[in-house]
Amino acid sequence: GIDASIIDLYSLPFDTDKLLDVANDNGGMILTVEDNYGGGIGSAVADAVTESGDGFTIEQMHVRRIPKSARTVDDELEYLGLRSVDVARHAARMLGVA
Repeated sequence: GIDASIIDLYSLPFDTDKLLDVANDNGGMILTVEDNYGGGIGSAVADAVTESGDGFTIEQMHVRRIPKSARTVDDELEYLGLRSVDVARHAARMLGVA
């Protein structure tokens, strides 16, 4: 299995020091996931990581194409590659266990 921490960064500003502490506890790996277009929380996290000067790996998952009409939210998330299984696969690839 994957040992990871999840932080719900639902608003700006966020506690940068706490975020960096958690990232350090997880081998310096950060995966941000947004159910919207890029440039939001993921970019704010990337800025904080860059400004820290520490060696972190950050990858972002977000909406990369225009959503289409779907019957269910699950269908939409599948189309966008943002289902929980997609997030787990991405994390596994980052850790080299996929």
